[in-house]
Amino acid sequence: MKGKCYSKINDLKKEKRMEAYHVFPHETKGWEVRKTNAREASGYFKTKQAAIDSARALSQAEGIELFIHDRKNKIDEKR
Repeated sequence: MKGKCYSKINDLKKEKRMEAYHVFPHETKGWEVRKTNAREASGYFKTKQAAIDSARALSQAEGIELFIHDRKNKIDEKR
């Protein structure tokens, strides 16, 4: 029984590690905040800093990572 609980806890931790928020450039709306595998954005922002601030609050509240992308869509920073 102990092994099954431990396995479930590890699975949940692994699933949490795979989730993250991302700050991406958006063609028409400035900057986009989106959670990994989400169909829709969490929000759009005129400035990169506003998007980072929002994504940071969301990622901290959920205890998951934050990836900030540059204008070429490459990961620029991880928090």
